[in-house]
Amino acid sequence: MSDSYPNRGSKCLAHKVTRLLFKSCAVLDIGHHAVLLVIHVAHQEDAARYRGPVRFWNRELQDTLGFNANQLNNARKRAVAAGWFHYERAGGKTRSIGRYWVMIPPDCQDLDDSPVGDIETIHHPSVKSAADSSSERDESNLDSSSQDDENDTNPVMNPVKHSIPTPSPKEKREAAPLLPDGNALTADWLLEEWNKIDGVSRIREMTNKRRQDLRTRSKNAEWVTALPEALAEIAASPFCRGENDRGWRANVDWFLKPDTLTKILEGTYDDRGRETKPQSSSHKDRSNELPRR
Repeated sequence: MSDSYPNRGSKCLAHKVTRLLFKSCAVLDIGHHAVLLVIHVAHQEDAARYRGPVRFWNRELQDTLGFNANQLNNARKRAVAAGWFHYERAGGKTRSIGRYWVMIPPDCQDLDDSPVGDIETIHHPSVKSAADSSSERDESNLDSSSQDDENDTNPVMNPVKHSIPTPSPKEKREAAPLLPDGNALTADWLLEEWNKIDGVSRIREMTNKRRQDLRTRSKNAEWVTALPEALAEIAASPFCRGENDRGWRANVDWFLKPDTLTKILEGTYDDRGRETKPQSSSHKDRSNELPRR
């Protein structure tokens, strides 16, 4: 049974969890992979403003954190066992997206969250001290023209603007587009949903080419929106499930071609409403409708 997402009293929980991970020397207990995973989950929760659990497919976490499957599984087990976060599968299903939220283990809840060691205070010249503010108040009888002249050269009133470099498009990692039901369209999602369809050629692996084809198709918002409907049409089509002259079955490489989804929605592969004709008169027409493998 799914646990309830806790009420987050602090909106800075991610930073506190990160500090406590280091202060408790958690890396010696759960390893650096688990520590990195906890920090990632914590800050994704923070980015979502603690509205609920954050959700990831395994492949997403592996690509983001640079883990292989075993490293991810081991890191997750250690973090959960140590009480650093909660993990469950959505709907309790084995092949469904994971739901995560961070926690503070009982033995770390009483740790002092203050900085480690002395903190050196740096006085920045652009920050006014209390004495400076007092002097300014004493000189408040200056006429407005003098104040205007002063403001033109005051570094506090006219700070230097520094441009912040923005990452190039190659440095940005594109977020997976969202499907109508709110799930992220990822390669793992397509593999799972495709293999639920009876009669089609099953996917054993989402190869690099398939992932690239999916990314290309995903740039079209209309394609993403229509994707669930197209999969439903395939599931309802005997033709796509092997009931045709050649025994052809729909496969994911065919599905990811540029115009396949449009043809599916137009009814090209829909057997419903077809008239039954003698083999001799219909064989040629039917064979022309079969996609090339």
